[in-house]
Amino acid sequence: MNDQEKDLLFSLIDIHDNDRQRKIIFWYDEKRDYEEIVSSEEFLNELEEKNTELIKFDNNSIWIRYYIEMKEFDKNII
Repeated sequence: MNDQEKDLLFSLIDIHDNDRQRKIIFWYDEKRDYEEIVSSEEFLNELEEKNTELIKFDNNSIWIRYYIEMKEFDKNII
């Protein structure tokens, strides 16, 4: 992930929309080009500063839906 892609992702999180309390961004990385970067401590710390959580799909779609809809109401989700 280059800086431009990272800035775009963070800009999506930072868009202020008075009608929404949080943002949920679905990101598909079939080739896993960004796996190492999104797992880095630096990236995860930046997400935490923006009140954002990264959830990786691992054949756990029911749990993800439950978590997003029933457990975590305040954080942005990627």
